[in-house]
Amino acid sequence: MAESAVDAAAVAEILERFVRAEGRIEDGDPDFTREVDLFASGYLDSLGTVHLINHIEERFRLELDDDALADPSFGSIDGISAIVAAGLRRAGHPGN
Repeated sequence: MAESAVDAAAVAEILERFVRAEGRIEDGDPDFTREVDLFASGYLDSLGTVHLINHIEERFRLELDDDALADPSFGSIDGISAIVAAGLRRAGHPGN
């Protein structure tokens, strides 16, 4: 993905692929959506959460601070994507 194309929808696509692989979530799982709480629903455990945070920080070169991690939105793919996209804009990444 080109850095100039980074927005919440593009971030969500990347994160969904990662979460599906990390959580071993099948494509046909009717309960898995971008709005579902990944942690309360058991799609990611504590280790999966650490892997997700590391993936975000490495993939997007964006450090997630305590406020981002404590944000109630940091539970679903859509919420996390919005937090990451906003962080990228604040950090001045190209295209934002």
